[in-house]
Amino acid sequence: MNHRMLTSSQLELRTKVIETYIDLGMKLGFSHVLLDEIAAQLSISKKTIYKLFDNKEALVAACIDYVFESIDAAILPVAQDPNLNIIEKIKKLLALVADKLSFFSVEQVYEIEAIYPSLWEHIMRERSIRLARYGSLFEAAIREGLIKDYNPQILVQLLMVSIEHFTKESVMAEHHLTYSQALTLVSDIIFNGILLKE
Repeated sequence: MNHRMLTSSQLELRTKVIETYIDLGMKLGFSHVLLDEIAAQLSISKKTIYKLFDNKEALVAACIDYVFESIDAAILPVAQDPNLNIIEKIKKLLALVADKLSFFSVEQVYEIEAIYPSLWEHIMRERSIRLARYGSLFEAAIREGLIKDYNPQILVQLLMVSIEHFTKESVMAEHHLTYSQALTLVSDIIFNGILLKE
């Protein structure tokens, strides 16, 4: 269902359904959340939910978009902060994204990969779009002499490939990492390296 055709009250209820699903999904696992539970918690009927979302997969897709939209809204003030240098902005933006995605456990990543593979591909695309924006930040950091003069697109690709690998369910499980911890680890290694400062 096209949410742009909904009334303001329906849009407000739609947001409440999304937030409730995310909240319950964090506690129970997304595949275990029943629409009946959401309806009961919001004191509405399941039929009302189906007026807002065609099916459960559409609800999960809306939740994914909601999370990415909230990330976009949060990163704008950081990107425009004149008191931060480029490196501080890049690190802070990566930390912010990690915090926003901190509710993704290994189990929840596995659920989405296994049950909703098309939605996992959607997550990968949305993540790639946002990571690609770091290219201009790397270019600025090079111009200001803050980082070595490597091809900015290679740096972005290195960041993207590293994040993609370390946020796979199997890798996270092997190293006992949450999604947020994996993002933070990649960021720390890329920007701070592994050599101890003399």
